Amino acid sequence: REMIQFDKTNQMKQFPQDLGRSAKQTMEADCYNVLTTSGNYTRNSTTNDNDVGANTAATTFSSTGLLTALRTLRTMKDRKSGRYFGIQPNLLLVTPGLEFAAKQLLMSAEVSRAHGNTSAETYGTGTANPFRGVVSKIIVSPWVGTTYEWVLMEPKMAVILQQVEPLQLLVESVTGVSNEAYFLYDVIRYRVSNWYGVGFLNDRYAYLSTATAAPAVA
Repeated sequence: REMIQFDKTNQMKQFPQDLGRSAKQTMEADCYNVLTTSGNYTRNSTTNDNDVGANTAATTFSSTGLLTALRTLRTMKDRKSGRYFGIQPNLLLVTPGLEFAAKQLLMSAEVSRAHGNTSAETYGTGTANPFRGVVSKIIVSPWVGTTYEWVLMEPKMAVILQQVEPLQLLVESVTGVSNEAYFLYDVIRYRVSNWYGVGFLNDRYAYLSTATAAPAVA
């Protein structure tokens, strides 16, 4: 009882913090699971959803791969009327293995040739990086994938998280003269409750790459 009352091992405070963190991570993992499941992506140019192709593929991260994702999302349209939605994807989610490649491509002020190649640039002879500013936020998370997967999307438009009740963490000591457990074991109970649901609101606003190949220069 003394260990509980004075928390000499600091476990009474640590346990509820660990339980709360675990509950929040479970919810976060579920959100990433929706985003990284290729079966959730159903849009394609063959079904008149855009002008490019499927919004998921094993697209290697590179300037060419990023352009493919951008074109796919920016040309998303209504199947019947053909009206473009005007999607502006500016959020990139990458695995830890892609962090530096993504930052180099999207945050560098200038571009340059690599490996001593002196041939003409595909997009002209300028040195200003046209990709800088295209993506305003990069999120690095191991939940995106285990190798070089990535997701390009417009924030708050693709996936929705609905919380019926917010995260609750209750700590109570089991006290009372009729409670045998309190007298014998000095029991403390912890209860974590979290009631929520997560799913795709509209997969037109996201592009998933399931690539396992390392990022490329071009």
